Amino acid sequence: MALIYADANQMGTVMDKLPTLEEREAMATMVDDAIYTALSKAIAEHLPVVSAEHKGEHMFPFDILMIGGDDVMIVTPANVAMDVALTLAKEFRAETKKQGCTLSVAVILAPIKYPFGLLHELAETTLRYAKKVGAKREEEAAKRGRLKDFDKTTINFVVVAGNTGHEFEKIMESLSRKKKDEQNRFYATLRPYSVKELEELRAAILKGKGIDLGHTKLHQLREAVMKKNLTSSVSDARAVLNNWKERQWQHVYSYVYEVANRYQEPYEQDEKPGSLFPHLKFPWFEDGEGVYRSPLLDFVELYDFIEQKGGNSGAKN
Repeated sequence: MALIYADANQMGTVMDKLPTLEEREAMATMVDDAIYTALSKAIAEHLPVVSAEHKGEHMFPFDILMIGGDDVMIVTPANVAMDVALTLAKEFRAETKKQGCTLSVAVILAPIKYPFGLLHELAETTLRYAKKVGAKREEEAAKRGRLKDFDKTTINFVVVAGNTGHEFEKIMESLSRKKKDEQNRFYATLRPYSVKELEELRAAILKGKGIDLGHTKLHQLREAVMKKNLTSSVSDARAVLNNWKERQWQHVYSYVYEVANRYQEPYEQDEKPGSLFPHLKFPWFEDGEGVYRSPLLDFVELYDFIEQKGGNSGAKN
């Protein structure tokens, strides 16, 4: 199952800028309507009514726990959760674009019997982290003069495993590494994602399913990334590439290269040709001096939760 928790960004700041009660009422009504419209479209597109066991009976494959104002919380099947989150974020942005409103979204993918109290706590901290990073990215975009087309929408996610903590900050600490005697820092995740970045990840996963990447090799790739270094992590990841067919390893390598190319843009300098190309040490790319990141843990963790509508869902080997 998935718990999706979405909340509009900086609505308090937006309201404070409005001088009259009438303007504040109009803004509140507009945001409330936008939340309902976005959720309605997400339900219509990804959560159709299904037939129950008894003839003539039907059931909704979701449960809305909260909606109103600038908040929404909904439980859905895990295999459509990322699609629901993307639709929520995009539709809310479209409905409120003139006012510049955006959403932050947390998606928690967990076993059905997972305690809801812990699930809710994890959703709150995951959402809080998404909002904090979104605000930081907005500041960086302003410094680079790119604020005009900037979209602060962020989508964060957690796949709950046996040892998953309930504070997202601590989860992020477990996915990064820097020892006192090392200059390099490693980040095994790119979370939270923008809408565009998550759509690219989703497309890469669907293509991977189409060419049967296989769960065994993906698990090996995950283990390589989690070593978080430039020795065994790199050699183990390259060994996985060597065991794939050409079209398989090219797809995975190309995805890392494309992501690295996007991260490289802020460091480009025309007078330094070498800065125009991403620095790859697969499965890592360098994001600034001594900072290494990889999108492959996110790729592997979401692999089973991105639904392929029609066709092969990937080999389970």
